[in-house]
Amino acid sequence: MLNLEGKKKEIKRLNKLIESHNKTDFIHDDRKSELNKVVASVHDEVDEHDDLATPDLHKKEDLKTST
Repeated sequence: MLNLEGKKKEIKRLNKLIESHNKTDFIHDDRKSELNKVVASVHDEVDEHDDLATPDLHKKEDLKTST
């Protein structure tokens, strides 16, 4: 069994591990939020380009079916 001083050191060490883990989770959440914003922006851009390209695609399909 650890003596009182040893137990205090162990508690301090474990508290530092918990603090480090929580800090890492916060950083991951922050990065995940930034990545989600980037992904949403890219999706919006793709949707815009897709909306612009869609009429051309339909025109080509109409030409194929009319011939």
